[in-house]
Amino acid sequence: MSEKVDLEIEDKIDHLWRRENSWWTWVWRGIVFGIGSTVGLVLLVYVAVLLANQLELIPGGVGQLAKDLSAILEQSVELRVPGAQKFLPHNGLETDAATQTVQDTAELYTLALPDDWITTIKEGARADQRSFLQAQSPDFKSRTEGSTVSYQTGASLSVLVTTTPTATTYPNLTQEKAITVAGQPASYRIYRDDATAEGRLLDARFEHQGNHYRLTLRYNPETYPNGPEGFDEILASVQLTEATDQALTED
Repeated sequence: MSEKVDLEIEDKIDHLWRRENSWWTWVWRGIVFGIGSTVGLVLLVYVAVLLANQLELIPGGVGQLAKDLSAILEQSVELRVPGAQKFLPHNGLETDAATQTVQDTAELYTLALPDDWITTIKEGARADQRSFLQAQSPDFKSRTEGSTVSYQTGASLSVLVTTTPTATTYPNLTQEKAITVAGQPASYRIYRDDATAEGRLLDARFEHQGNHYRLTLRYNPETYPNGPEGFDEILASVQLTEATDQALTED
């Protein structure tokens, strides 16, 4: 009797061994391990990129270092897992996202905005104003209390073109630098004026053939951390129209 039991036990062990070491078992293990390691890698990089995106908001070398690190991480995970970048958090406008080309009423310039942004104001000449344009993201919300405004979600962009420079002070200035917009030397500032209770303003100004351009992005860094990068991409898309040069030359 014991001999029979021993044979049955040996048979079960042999069966289990063959099953555990069969080719389909190893294939299944490889699939499970591959999916698990891939998902784990993407999640790990996701957290790292999310942290780097927040550090990018710090002015100076730390912010630039975080931006470079974020780019390296995204490239690395893309090599290991093609297509994974679309699942990672990004600041600013997506480079492959659909955009719309917007032109002001006076046809002085064009710029690119996300396809879902809405143009709320589009004006032409008024006194020394040559054109004024205002657009905002679909989730933009603000709250006004007395003489102050709080930017809650999303972002709002305004572009003002005048024949005379607008005088502005920059209280609570956190960053100031020289940049180039549409091939023209420009000034760039990050600040919060006295009328802003919550939020931040990004301001870029330049002059071209007697016209003074001012682009301003209003947003809240806590709910819209991609503000600076998104504004940079909008500035990079600005193109001055040839019709402006011809009209001014004829005048």
